[in-house]
Amino acid sequence: MIVVKVELWPHGDARKAKELTRMAIANDASGDSLYGNYDVVVHNNQQFRKGVWRTGQVKGHDRSISPWYLVRSALDSALPASVRGGVANASLSEERATALFVGSLD
Repeated sequence: MIVVKVELWPHGDARKAKELTRMAIANDASGDSLYGNYDVVVHNNQQFRKGVWRTGQVKGHDRSISPWYLVRSALDSALPASVRGGVANASLSEERATALFVGSLD
C-alpha cells in the first residue's frame, strides 16, 4: 500500500507539523507484472479519524513509470472535476474503503 500524507509545517517548522489529509492507494491484486489495478481512499481533516471522504480506482497503471503518475491517477479518480465539492464517488464497497482507511492509519 502507498500512503500519501499532506502536512502543514507552520513557518517551515517540521516539529509543528499537522497532518491535513491522507490518501491510501492499495493494489487490488487483479493486475499482472506489467500493469496494476488499485483501490483509492481519501479522507480530509474534518473526517480524518471518522471515515472515508472519497474513493476511486485506478485500472491498468503501467508499473514501469514513476509512482507519481499513480498518485496523480489516484487523485483524478477520487476527485474528478465533475464531483469536486459534490457527492462522493462510490466506486468501492463500504467494507473495502473502511479496510483501506484503517490500514492507512498504521
